[in-house]
Amino acid sequence: MYVSTSYLDQQPSTPPKRSKWKAVVLVMLFFLIVLTVLFIQSPFSKVRSIEVVGTDDLKPERILADSGLSKGMSIWKIRPSAVSESILEKNPIVNKADISLNIWSGKVIIALSEKKVVGLFLYKGKFYRLLSDGIVFDESATDFPDIPILTTSKNLVITPGQKIGSPEFLMIADQLAKVDDTILKQISEVHQTNGDFWYSWVIYTKDKYEIRLDGKNLQGALETYVKFRQQLNESGKPPGIINFWGDKSWYDPYSGDSSDNSNNHQ
Repeated sequence: MYVSTSYLDQQPSTPPKRSKWKAVVLVMLFFLIVLTVLFIQSPFSKVRSIEVVGTDDLKPERILADSGLSKGMSIWKIRPSAVSESILEKNPIVNKADISLNIWSGKVIIALSEKKVVGLFLYKGKFYRLLSDGIVFDESATDFPDIPILTTSKNLVITPGQKIGSPEFLMIADQLAKVDDTILKQISEVHQTNGDFWYSWVIYTKDKYEIRLDGKNLQGALETYVKFRQQLNESGKPPGIINFWGDKSWYDPYSGDSSDNSNNHQ
């Protein structure tokens, strides 16, 4: 008896593999979701420590309060951009605030960079810290010997928390921020004249020199002053007036000083 069979009839039947893989993936996904939910609800998802770094003029406690962060809160609810924005809004002296989260350790790091305080602005008998961008930061309760006092002969009104209302002082603040700290420490006062002279700014140094300039290149003038002063000291000349006008600079002795009646030009 002859029985004909086809080729397909001779192949062993195998169950479809795709359905098995789907089942495995679904099971793994289910357990992953369960583990995620358990982790979120566990103490391991809470903020366990907060560190503030990069503060100079500000206290870490103040930054922590302004950030809105606290230990024990869910680390998943923290929005770094919102925290950074809150700190910047409440602290004009902060230039940048970076927030980093470590989910596994529960640690939050607030890394700050502050704007430079370029001077103490004297206004109605009180000193206010002036920032590099021209913002009058706050009233200073302590003395800062390493930054100059800023004064003016013009009628200028200032408001803490806002930029100083003088384009000239905005320019000077920006230039003072670029001056090397070793030079800035040698300055005792930066004074704005009333504009009746060829020079609009007078700088008084701690070594009894007086620097007169138009203010357009204060940074360059101060760097030149250091070299100029060294030459004057080597030649035995006493402290006096150093003038900067355009690309010219020269030395004048103080009136009444008979030790040197000749000008020294550069």
